[in-house]
Amino acid sequence: MLMRYYEGMIINFNGVRGSIPFGRSPNDMKELLNSDRSFDLNNQEDFIKYCGLGFHSTNIMIENDKKDSCLLIDGGSGIMSAANKIFRDYAREPEINILQTHFHWDHLMGYNFFPQVYMGKVINIYSPLDNLEENFAQLFTKPFFPIEYSFLKSNSEFNFFKVDPYKQYNISSFDVTFYKLDHPDPCWGPRVSIDGKTYSHAIDTEAERLDMDSLGKDSGLYENCDLLHFDAPYLEEEVIGPKKGWGHGSTLRAFKLAELFNIKEISFGHYTPDVNYQKYQKILSATSSYFDKLAPNLKNKLKYNFTYDGQIINI
Repeated sequence: MLMRYYEGMIINFNGVRGSIPFGRSPNDMKELLNSDRSFDLNNQEDFIKYCGLGFHSTNIMIENDKKDSCLLIDGGSGIMSAANKIFRDYAREPEINILQTHFHWDHLMGYNFFPQVYMGKVINIYSPLDNLEENFAQLFTKPFFPIEYSFLKSNSEFNFFKVDPYKQYNISSFDVTFYKLDHPDPCWGPRVSIDGKTYSHAIDTEAERLDMDSLGKDSGLYENCDLLHFDAPYLEEEVIGPKKGWGHGSTLRAFKLAELFNIKEISFGHYTPDVNYQKYQKILSATSSYFDKLAPNLKNKLKYNFTYDGQIINI
């Protein structure tokens, strides 16, 4: 009897910041290191304390566990880390497949410096968004950038696929379906699966809809996912107060979704520039309090973490 090989996914978090890339200055680091020399960079808490949660804006690279297929989500500044990995592990691959969630600047700013767009590759970009090519082309216009889109097209091939939401597509060996997120401008969260393993991307959502009736078809993003990457730069009191309507969530809202949809693990991210170590500690404390109030049967099977640049999670 032949044994079936079950594939999983490797999730590379290349950029976990929102708004703009942001990190500590060398002087900040020097002061921290001088104040405490007992840190251990192999300890996640120490790593976050001294190196920060992240520097780059959103980019996720998903690989199958055979490492013969990959898929990118968004073109934030973190896409430079993806570029290096593509040079190393996928240099012979002629095509690069990218899922675009929305057109806000922090999810686009890396494309201009993504070397593969200049190198004769086939760049395929998938999204339910309208005007994909027109908006991409605007990134390469003078006086804002010296290299124009017409030059790119003379060297590389660009294909823009406007996909239907709620319809499953097979892209680069993965099954992909887009769902609508709760954000002021249109924003779509992809659910990416392979052989029963699922990654759900819910970055740039306020998660105002937290029950089956209000979510409707969009509940499909969350149902039985193995890893949910969730937008949580704020405390819940900020989301219902001064940040209401901004399109960003809290860790509490992810836990409420986990109660409904059998989510196995949550990685929190999309930190705004004000989320320094002190703000992170406040969010961490509130999250621990939220988690303690969950039903025991949910707590026993749900894991969560605060994502940082360079983190890799296998599912």
